[in-house]
This record gives sequence, structure tokens and C-alpha cells, in this order.
Amino acid sequence: MWVKEASQQAKVTSTPLHTSGSGELALTSHNESDKASNRNKMVAMGLLLSDVPASVSPAQQFRDVVRITHEAQDSGFTYIVIGQHFLYGDLRWLQPVPLLARLAAEVNSDVRLATQIMIAPLYHPVMLAEELATLDVVTEGRLVAGLGLGY
Repeated sequence: MWVKEASQQAKVTSTPLHTSGSGELALTSHNESDKASNRNKMVAMGLLLSDVPASVSPAQQFRDVVRITHEAQDSGFTYIVIGQHFLYGDLRWLQPVPLLARLAAEVNSDVRLATQIMIAPLYHPVMLAEELATLDVVTEGRLVAGLGLGY
């Protein structure tokens, strides 16, 4: 499957939309400067943000996420990734779109922000497309979106 995208230089390119064996979709859009800078790196390392016990306050969870994000960036990680869960027992997840929008202001321009898997069927398709397009603008093109059919 292919998706059309416009790069910052206003030229249109085609990017493959990959599907894993479990039906998950992932789209990675890199502009030419991203490709050039990535050629100089052997391995890109990412950090997956996870859930926390519901006993931790949401405000404390957010402060911890910001601190962990800064530490990851300072340690050379180039991807910050978060998944999506709802009503997750005694655990809490911060939702990826607003969290990544806020983290975009916290990290350097060489750090990419990613959704591990967002559960696409829970969204109206137009709303999901608009939210991800807006997040891509807010992150200045550093968004990597992963979509799936469910858990």
C-alpha cells in the first residue's frame, strides 16, 4: 500500500505504508534532510514510554515522562514512542496525541516522536487523519505514526 505525502520542499513523494503480520499499519515520512542525517548514524535508538500504576497521580506521571524524555535525549536516543490503551485495569496510560504534542516542545529537532500503535477503529477516519496531520505539524515533521486494528 502506498501513501502520497508532500515534503517540506513542496515536492510530492510516495512512501510505503507497511503492514505487519498482525494487521498493524505504520507510516514513516522522512524528508531529504532526515535521510541525509540518518545516513551518518548506524543505529537509531528509541525509548518506549509505558503505563504506570493508577496510584501515581496523572500530574506526577506527566512530570516523570518529561524527565525520562530529557534523560533519553541526553543519552542519545532518537525516538520517543508511546502506545495506546484504554481502561487498563490498575494502570494508566497518557494518550499519545496530546502527550507527543507537548513533548515536541521538550526535545531537540533530531528526536522523532512516534505512536507505537494507535487503535484506528476507535476513531472516525477523518478525525484520526486530522489529529495526526495536526500532530505532524506541531512536531515539525518528526511524527512517526503506527496504527493497528486492536490489542
